[in-house]
Amino acid sequence: MVSAGFAATLGLRVALVSESLLGGECLYTGCVPSKALIRSAKTVHTLRQSGQEIVLDHAFKQAMEQIKQAIKVIEPHDSPERMQQEYGVETIIFGKACFVDPQTIQVNKTQYQARKFILATGARAFIPPITGLGEVDYLTHETVFEQTSRPESLAVVGGGPIGIEMAQAFQRLGTQVHVIQRGSRLLPKDEPEASACIQETLAKEGVTLWLQSEITHATQSNAGIELAIKSTRQEQTMMLTVDALLIATGKKPAVSKLNLGAAGVRYDEKKGIWTDEHCRTSVRHIFAVGDVTQRYQFTHYAEHQAKVAITNAFLKWPMKLEEKVVPWVTYTDPEVAHVGMRYEEAQKQMGNVHRLQVALSDVDRFSIENETQGFAQAIVDNKGTILGATLVSAHGGEVIHEIALAMHQKINIEELGNLIHAYPTRNDVWKHLATQFSRKKYLTGWKKKLISRWAQWSVS
Repeated sequence: MVSAGFAATLGLRVALVSESLLGGECLYTGCVPSKALIRSAKTVHTLRQSGQEIVLDHAFKQAMEQIKQAIKVIEPHDSPERMQQEYGVETIIFGKACFVDPQTIQVNKTQYQARKFILATGARAFIPPITGLGEVDYLTHETVFEQTSRPESLAVVGGGPIGIEMAQAFQRLGTQVHVIQRGSRLLPKDEPEASACIQETLAKEGVTLWLQSEITHATQSNAGIELAIKSTRQEQTMMLTVDALLIATGKKPAVSKLNLGAAGVRYDEKKGIWTDEHCRTSVRHIFAVGDVTQRYQFTHYAEHQAKVAITNAFLKWPMKLEEKVVPWVTYTDPEVAHVGMRYEEAQKQMGNVHRLQVALSDVDRFSIENETQGFAQAIVDNKGTILGATLVSAHGGEVIHEIALAMHQKINIEELGNLIHAYPTRNDVWKHLATQFSRKKYLTGWKKKLISRWAQWSVS
């Protein structure tokens, strides 16, 4: 939609082909419904923590209704009418598209030719090869928001962002949740300290964590869904029976129906379509953006790719993808926000780096709001160049953008600290880290002695 709208705004004749409703995963099965559910779950959790009695089945139905309302509010933003009337998209075609040759696609038995193509078919839920799973009525992120009644128990397979967001939300809405993760920790792409914080939070809220474990067999029975879970640590198998099963083991790119071979486009069934730093595929006039490519699977990054693709395809201005300063957020409570390199990654690439950390209890606004669970971290080199940052906090997804902007504009940690921050705000956390760096840089060793002597001489 971003690609089509941008191209049409430039005055180009644009046809937008969609297999289903405009808005795609983000509107109907991703960002919008998941955040609506998380918000409802937090409200219920807060009320229960304050001692109020909640009818959980009623609360669950209300939460699902809130999802529908959120979609209904945002739907007009993604409507065909808006795409055509506001942006000027000439034609919107609903159906499955596939290539006939490099210049031609076919939709609903009708062929269309174009000078340029942008592929943005997204991704589908990846289903792991678990014995018996095909006979089980399992859920994915594409179907979980269709639930009308609260399951008493839920097993979530996968400890990534989708899995743990849904795990916490369902647990707060009164479902006993089990998270089954093959690896040794949740959120393996984030800092280990962030994983530990979230694991502790989920455990305190009652979520059962099965780490270093995997399902070997699934069976549908009158009692529910029976799972055989093998622990890779103890080499033993345990049984678990739950009312519902959510598969959250990632996504696979939607490439199988495109007949990419007819167009000569290079792709991989598991990884997706290959693109260069300009979003161009192996065929010069065909571009690809979003989850169907071999890059970050975020809505905001897909939008960035769309702008890069259109700029290179039509404006002829060489625009490259940003691949270093890409913020991401896992919307648990507290949120896990990250941008740039992780500490271990920075050490391997840069050698001697500094890890600056501050507990949220040391930042006044977080203390005032009783939001002290979490921490902030920045990775910098000896010159103060910001290489990466992680923030585990309430509203972390909002606060991370200040340091992301600093990285994007090549503002070092000391310059960021010199910015006057309103007091008390959550963004003051970055000033704390800047102060840490300045102390390390100037108030240690011979520099400290020199500055101390200078100060004493000035006073005398």
